[in-house]
Amino acid sequence: MKTKFKVFNALFDDVYRTYFPVVHRYLLFHTHSAELAQELAQEVFLDFCRSPDVAIASGKLESWLIRVAHNRHMDYQLSRKKKKMDRIVVSLEDEEISSYVETLVYEDRDDWLFLHKSLSEKDTEILLLFYREGYSTREIAQKTGISETYCRKRLERARKKIKNIYLTSVTN
Repeated sequence: MKTKFKVFNALFDDVYRTYFPVVHRYLLFHTHSAELAQELAQEVFLDFCRSPDVAIASGKLESWLIRVAHNRHMDYQLSRKKKKMDRIVVSLEDEEISSYVETLVYEDRDDWLFLHKSLSEKDTEILLLFYREGYSTREIAQKTGISETYCRKRLERARKKIKNIYLTSVTN
């Protein structure tokens, strides 16, 4: 067992000394941050430790390490983008979405036509009655034959759908 461990240690040391500069330069070029490149490079070599057989079996160790470095960098970028999106979602207040919906519905813009296709007929009806016609949720409930609570819930859900569509369009 100790012999196997010594062999792996020797292999790892050799791989690390040989390929760390290459992996680090690759990550430094893409991240523009020495600290981040160092951190991601460490993760790359941890991946090598977890599955040295796969890396060695690939036949092109340098290519395998660069591919893992690339994947680590992409994962980092995606997580960073997701965190940024989470901050945007939290910062968007319901009033802003209501204002956005009201503008879309009232001005009858092309965006509304796109949203209209994404919403159910009931959601569209409630949104139009609320924003364009100016009915209260109580009046909409009476007019459509549903409870006022359900009407408020449908309005809330429709706003949420629009918020998701809006955020998707803003981030793309």
